[in-house]
Amino acid sequence: MNAILVAAPAAEPYPVAEAKALVRTTIQSADHDAMLTRLIRTSRMMVEDQTGRTIGSQQWQYSQAYWPKSRYLTLQVCPLISVQAVTYITADGTQTLNPNMYTVQARPDTYGRVVLNSGQTWPTAVLLHPGLTVAYTCGHAPVPEQLKEAIGTLIVYWYDNPEAAIASTAYKAEVGILPLRYQELIAPFILWGRR
Repeated sequence: MNAILVAAPAAEPYPVAEAKALVRTTIQSADHDAMLTRLIRTSRMMVEDQTGRTIGSQQWQYSQAYWPKSRYLTLQVCPLISVQAVTYITADGTQTLNPNMYTVQARPDTYGRVVLNSGQTWPTAVLLHPGLTVAYTCGHAPVPEQLKEAIGTLIVYWYDNPEAAIASTAYKAEVGILPLRYQELIAPFILWGRR
């Protein structure tokens, strides 16, 4: 199983000007703006990684080398918006699964699925690498306020404490602890399998 980001969101949840207001700075330089852009992107990606939810509309591709054993295929990036195509590769080349064979279950609170309709079965042809592939769109758009606030909390925290990621002592390295406020903001959004 392999989920690959094909296209990141067109815009981050915080423009640089809004991030500057968050961190209370008026510094005007290309280097400073580039650093803030990295903080914004990294903060969004941290929230996505810890919750299992994507922020902003994103294009993903999921592949697996075998046919599903059950009547459905779960997509591990959430929330699912739509499925563009389900394709597979056999000795006969690339084939597209007829959209009438399946239903897309897109739910905002959990992982999306591609489910075979009643009376349908997965093809039986032997799959060749990369096998079965689903092209889909997912992401929270607009971004829920709590998740946007969590991203803002990380931006401010990392801006004010650039060394917070790791603190070393003579004997060991200690991983920094993220702010409690951040942890409380993302807690209701963490999907099963992420704790």
